[in-house]
Formats: sequence, structure tokens, C-alpha cells
Amino acid sequence: MIKHHKRGHWIRIVVSLLLGALTCALLLSCVQGAAPSDGIRLGLTRDQMLEDYDALWHMLEENYPFLYVAQRGGIDVGALKERGREEMRSARDTYDYFAILYELLADMEYTGHLSMVDYMSYRDLFASFEGDGSALNRTLNDAWLKLMQNPKTQANYEILKMALELPDYESYQEADTQEFDAEKSEVEAKIILDGRVAYLRLPSFYRNIDNDHKFLLDFYAANADCEHLIIDIRDNGGGYSWYWEHNIVAPNIDAPLAFYDLQIYRDSKQNHPFIRAEIRQGAKSFPLDQLPDLPKLNPDDLKLADRFLRFDQSVTPASEDGKKLFQGKIWVLTGPRVYSAAEMFCYFCKQTGFATLVGEATGGDGPGVSPALYALPNSGLLVQYSCSHGLNPDGSSNEEAGTMPDIVIQPGEDALNVCIGEIVKREAEGDAASPAA
Repeated sequence: MIKHHKRGHWIRIVVSLLLGALTCALLLSCVQGAAPSDGIRLGLTRDQMLEDYDALWHMLEENYPFLYVAQRGGIDVGALKERGREEMRSARDTYDYFAILYELLADMEYTGHLSMVDYMSYRDLFASFEGDGSALNRTLNDAWLKLMQNPKTQANYEILKMALELPDYESYQEADTQEFDAEKSEVEAKIILDGRVAYLRLPSFYRNIDNDHKFLLDFYAANADCEHLIIDIRDNGGGYSWYWEHNIVAPNIDAPLAFYDLQIYRDSKQNHPFIRAEIRQGAKSFPLDQLPDLPKLNPDDLKLADRFLRFDQSVTPASEDGKKLFQGKIWVLTGPRVYSAAEMFCYFCKQTGFATLVGEATGGDGPGVSPALYALPNSGLLVQYSCSHGLNPDGSSNEEAGTMPDIVIQPGEDALNVCIGEIVKREAEGDAASPAA
């Protein structure tokens, strides 16, 4: 699966930076007279490191539904497992332990959201789940919070923070807020083609959700007379589905749009608390023998599942009077960097016809439960992974195949140029079909 390699490239950059920072911290400790093993004091023996490594692989083989997808994408999972264990057997200290796990999961190329949770991600996740304050949401989030609030986990993430000389989370949060305030929104907006086409570039569904909400609604209203709206999400790696539901779809529909997704999963002790959160939100669980006919479902993927979810949802109009803000035709530009919640938006568009997709197949892993967490038994450090495997309506793996756009560009073509060309073509065809004055 070629689309994974681009994601893997960026994951490796992040991991290289992280490991470089760890190396600097350890070199500094050596200069100051400390032993290298003091760089990260997680207090693990080599046997405990191996126990964690073996426990991680046991968890993946019993619960992670994307092992065959990774294999089909060119990852030799068995060789990766053996190589990592040999490296762990030679681990000199907990720095090696940490580095081996990070590199191991980086080599899985983020397939099905699989990755180590670093300190900043841990604090972001903790704040997100803990701050989602209604009684219902606290119940839904309990599976995640229970692991993040474990004292061992909290203590060892603080050790990682100190080893990397990272700022306190409050300082990081303040700097993060300043970097992504309303004046520095990532949204790019302009009017093109002599005022006939409105254009929006949305590189994330994660930052500035509330600020973007007001900006976008004002933009739709101010440009309601434009004939077309192009929404460019080619570099959008995801965030929250709330963003596209409330900031893009709900303001621009005049009737509810219903959609559904199917997810296969293994109903194990590890997965069940996270699956239960999806069921509490309305998903229904069925045995695999009740799956509908899905011609492109790979039988290997069924070996890693024993049940499936069907989640029927709908987006309702934002306006009480049912009027949509933007009246014209909507287009969405896609590509292989589109992932997670951004992929789910494309999945929704393709199923409901809300917008015409133009570009390349997306990166996938849109339908599914929010990534589950697993705590390594000795260190308490967290691994995230998608515990359900979202399927396209034809049964193909959404992680593997993504969503195919309605208009597929050819190699060397630019999706925006192709989209504009299609608009001009349709306008010309419309003028030709109109009766002469």
C-alpha cells in the first residue's frame, strides 16, 4: 500500500527528532559525570524490558486488526518482530528500551494509528478526554482515562518529560494556543475565477475548531452567491469529526444526511472497553455471520475479527429554519495525506453526495473507534492502535484502499487545476444547453 509510505516518512522524521533529543540528553548526562543508563530512569531490568516487548506483541497479535493490511503493504511483520526482540535482548538501559519501541512502531508506518504515545501526545490526550466534561462523555471516555490516570503511567511520562527537558504542559499549552490563535488560523480562504468560485484550504481538523467555526460560517454567508465552493484538504491528517460535521456540513445542508459504516473487530478483554464506548453512542454489534455481502472484503482480515459494528449516523442542518448558508456546488480535493477524521469526511461525502471528490485516493482509517490505548505492563508507557477495522461499502479495507474520489487525477496533474477545469467545462456545457436569447 503505497499511500502508507508518505505517512511513514513523516513518522520517521518525528521519531528521528525525538531520538536525537534523547541522545543529546544522554550525552549531557555523560558530560556531567552520570552514567548513560541514568538518562531515562524508568527503573526497568532487561528482563522487564523483554517482558514489555513480548507483551506488546502478544497484545497486537490478539487485538490489532491490521496485521494482514501491514503485510500486504510490504511490511514484513514477522521479521520486524524478531529484529526488535534481538535488539531488546541487547538493550543496555531504558534509553535503548524507549528507542527500540519507538523505531519498531515507526516501521509499522502508522498502519491503523499504531504508534507509541509520546509525552506531548499523552498530555494532549489526557487534557482532551479529561476536559470532555459531561457525565455521558466522562462515562464514554472512562476506558481511555483509566489508563492515562494510572500512577505508574503518569510518573514515567513525567520522567520522559524531564529527560527530554520539555516544558511543563501548561507552558506548552500556552505557547500552542499563541501559535494557533484566531489571528494565525491555518484556514486559507480566497475567491477565484472572477468571483464565481470560493476556495478554502483546511490543513487540519484539530486546531482552532471554535475560532474556525465562526470564520467559516461568516465566509459561507458572505460568499453565498458564488456558484462553487472548493474545499482543499489534501494535507489534512485528521483531528476531530466534530470539525467537519459542524463547520462544513451542518451549515450547508437543508435536510439531514444519513450515512453508516461497518467495522470488524475482535471482542477481546483488551478491546471491549473501547468498543463499548462506540456502542453507547449508537453503534450496534453483530456476529460475523451476519455481515452483508461485501465483494471486496479480504478473507484474511476476517481471521483477526469475531464481530462487526454497524454505526448509523446522520448530520442535521445547523439552521433552525433548514436553510443552508452556501447555495452552490461543493467540491473537495483529496490525496494520500488525507487520514483519520479527514478521511471520514471524504467517506461521508462519497456516501451521501454532499460534495464531489477530486484528486487521489485518501490515506484511510476514517471509520472506526477512537484509537484504543494499551499500557506496557512494566513501564506503563502507552501504545495507541485502532481496535476496529473500518470497511468501505464494498468491503475493501478503508485503511488500505482509502476513499476513491469521484474524479481521479492522472499522474502529474494537480487536483485544483483539474477541479477548476471541470467547473469551466460544466459551465460551458450549461451555456451550450441554454436556449438562445
